[in-house]
Amino acid sequence: MNMSMTRAGDLSGTMSANHVALTMLVTRGHSYVKISSGLLKSQNLPSAACSLMCGKYLEVPTGQAKGMLNGMDMSSLLRQVSEPKLTYVRTVTVNGQPAWQARGSDGSTVYVAAQGPHYPLRVTKGPSRADFTQWNAVTIPPPPPASQVVDLSQLAG
Repeated sequence: MNMSMTRAGDLSGTMSANHVALTMLVTRGHSYVKISSGLLKSQNLPSAACSLMCGKYLEVPTGQAKGMLNGMDMSSLLRQVSEPKLTYVRTVTVNGQPAWQARGSDGSTVYVAAQGPHYPLRVTKGPSRADFTQWNAVTIPPPPPASQVVDLSQLAG
């Protein structure tokens, strides 16, 4: 998963689900999935549809988009950071930035910016890892233009 997220719930980026890379955009109350040949194949749609739809966006109901993300949003990510009791371990460097390493009571490791405003840089737990690389610097793109949004009914013909 490589997502840019805002506290308001907007997001932009890619994730992999069932070995299919998905590009998602949730902005201004609308949710979109960029159509790719892999996505069409995973949904058992004809590959010929790619010439009409690939590279364009399918608007999906926000509830369905949240389901694709398994409820992942900024609040759920931050909840993972703030819930366990943290114990300071040492000062390290994460992505070139001084960080405090802390061990969570749940077995996670949390890295927090040691200078300036303290915000999460990385959270690990077992083989899972989330990096927060653009804290308070993310710009989510606007919705795609209408000419780039398709409807699955266009496949019927």
